[in-house]
Amino acid sequence: MDNEVIRKKKNKRDVLDAVADAALKFEMDFGGCSQAVVGSHKKILGRPGDEVFRASGVFAAGIGLTGKTCGALSGGCIILGSYVGRDYTDWEDMQGLRFESLRLGKRLVEFFENEYETTICRELQKKLVGRFYDLWTEREKFWAIGGHNADKCPSVCANVAKWSAEILFDEGFIKNGHL
Repeated sequence: MDNEVIRKKKNKRDVLDAVADAALKFEMDFGGCSQAVVGSHKKILGRPGDEVFRASGVFAAGIGLTGKTCGALSGGCIILGSYVGRDYTDWEDMQGLRFESLRLGKRLVEFFENEYETTICRELQKKLVGRFYDLWTEREKFWAIGGHNADKCPSVCANVAKWSAEILFDEGFIKNGHL
């Protein structure tokens, strides 16, 4: 599947499923939760661009693999902010677009907290695999214990990709399968 999905699949559910499936596969195959979410939107919806995808990588595994704020959640917020927010040329932001992007980010955090009860990577790892793995020193162990199995971190990526797309549908950024 590629970004033609958005043109072929007019049904909201099909688009949400395609975005979630892509995020799941990217995280299972390559790791990098923040980029799995951003990449799934790029693949299925055709955006954001390569610069945003590249920049999202730093948020993996709780920002720089530190276990802080979940990288998948950060990736979802990056997606939402790529659709609405203050532009560099509009610092005054007379339309309040900055607050629109913040409102969308808050909605995503609410979805996330309702499902996982935390936004912290190290806490999510404890729930999903029993303990926190420092991915700077225990990356192989994390893979070996199944941290990238479909029901672990990849499922978080899939949910965030789906929720962020759902918010974009709800807010009218995606209409009847079109951007």
